[in-house]
Amino acid sequence: KARALEDGYHSVGEGVAEYSGSIRGKVQGVSIGILKLVFSKPDGRILGVHILGEDACELIHYGTALAQSGKTVWDVLGTVFTAVTFHELFRTAAQDAVNQLEEDGWRALVEGLADPNEEEEGEHGAIPPHKLRTRLERLGLDPLDVNDIMREAQPKGASLCTFRAVLSAVTKYRIPASESEGGEGGGERAALFGGFAMPAWLQ
Repeated sequence: KARALEDGYHSVGEGVAEYSGSIRGKVQGVSIGILKLVFSKPDGRILGVHILGEDACELIHYGTALAQSGKTVWDVLGTVFTAVTFHELFRTAAQDAVNQLEEDGWRALVEGLADPNEEEEGEHGAIPPHKLRTRLERLGLDPLDVNDIMREAQPKGASLCTFRAVLSAVTKYRIPASESEGGEGGGERAALFGGFAMPAWLQ
């Protein structure tokens, strides 16, 4: 990761998988070992691989091929790996990476709901319920999705909805939103995502 940052990548993440969580690891009782995919954000391109554990000298060849060919973490998720092999670790690490990218995208959306000119929103990370509902509807979200978010984000009797609670709600229900959507509100929604493209299966 440090090398990638030195090479000029502005935002870098790490998808991690532990040997102990794989099928083979559980069958053989392997408790030590880790595989890490270093990837750029937000495009998910694999920049490097770290492997510490059994069969690392064999697994690293596949990892090297991923980095050299410009594959993304989504490409790895679309690959079928044979059962009971440590290659499963690549998929687990890729899923961890994708989860991070999705959360980054939702966080950009939720933070974009805040009005920096409103003191309570800028300083306390919270928003009055009526303003939250209005802004969610302005994004073009389905009314049922808006209701789900409101129910999660506003505890009973609370006068404010925290942005942390809103983020938790949209990720829990996987509320669809895409920068590529057209129509009314599409441009605003794209701006809130900061250029983050949601995976097709979430749209």
